[in-house]
Amino acid sequence: IGYRHLGDGYREGRLGQLFVMELADGVSRRLVEGPFDVRSLSWSPDSRRLAYAAKAEADLGLNLNEDLWVVDRDGGEPVRLTRNPGIDRDPRWFAADELAYLRTENPLWESAPKTITVLDPAEGEAGGLEFHPGGLDDFFWQYDATGGRFHVLKAERGCLDLVRVEGEEHVRLTDGGHDFWSLEVGGDRAVLQGSGQTLPGGIFTVDLSRKDAAAPELVIDPNEAWRRQVELVEPERFEIEVEGRGIEGWFFKPIGLQEGERVPVVLSIHGGPQWMYGGYFLPEFHILPRYGFGVVIATPTGSMGYGTEFMKGVRFDWVDRPARELMACLDYAVELGWADPDRMAVMGGSYGGHLGAALTTQSDRFGAAALD
Repeated sequence: IGYRHLGDGYREGRLGQLFVMELADGVSRRLVEGPFDVRSLSWSPDSRRLAYAAKAEADLGLNLNEDLWVVDRDGGEPVRLTRNPGIDRDPRWFAADELAYLRTENPLWESAPKTITVLDPAEGEAGGLEFHPGGLDDFFWQYDATGGRFHVLKAERGCLDLVRVEGEEHVRLTDGGHDFWSLEVGGDRAVLQGSGQTLPGGIFTVDLSRKDAAAPELVIDPNEAWRRQVELVEPERFEIEVEGRGIEGWFFKPIGLQEGERVPVVLSIHGGPQWMYGGYFLPEFHILPRYGFGVVIATPTGSMGYGTEFMKGVRFDWVDRPARELMACLDYAVELGWADPDRMAVMGGSYGGHLGAALTTQSDRFGAAALD
């Protein structure tokens, strides 16, 4: 299964191993060797040991299982810390007797909601586990455990927001509209790298002492001059109810659209199906309106950011319900008077390509399709 994950690529059977390099002379030596693939690691606070997540070679392509191990900096026999059938990964060693990591119990569901878990590395699972669910009933991208305070980049209504986990509670610290992809914490501030629907990418800071959500401060915008030169489209958010379920979406309309004017429209379907639109920058959403096309995007059943049950609702139903929801979004655009029902196209990639291809066989409303 591993080769399909973003950034992994085809490694032709080669396994990731654990090495340490002495900075004084640049000499590398292998710490552990065996039939496993090392995925992530963390130094102990005193730099004498390493915790790492590894996947058994025999499981490659069969399941998602990873387990945690610890080894001395000088090598020796690794000690296994976990035997969970699901995923135990991304260790964060934040105190001598406290190691945080991400845990899921389902070895076959890669988008399963994760739990921040803490154990004593001297005892492993046998010493007991401390869970920090914090109401995290959805996907999150990354987490930080600096100082024993937990912050995550969590899917929230189509976006990846910064969220503080406090026991059984979670506090959203950013106010939506962005996908934040990386997180660094220092003192009472966090530095985020992310994008928005009209922002290809930027560096932000957030005050972690806040008690509620606020707009993050954009401190570096490498595309500032370019964004002043081009005319990006500010999307219009909408929400409709389809068969008792709320579906959120956005319209990207041609600039200068006149009252009563109808334009051709493109339905764009995101991949996944467990992914989302909302904080994502895609250039085609701005290029198409420049040429007179409207764009409709939405987060149908199966999307992230709306809870586990919403995300699981696509199981055994990759086409029917999501298709009805997306077609209802198109109908809404027509009902509002700006979308031309006789000039429609569909595009999508990955799962979006799958669902878009299915739509072309079940409806004659689309005059064109761009799918992969």
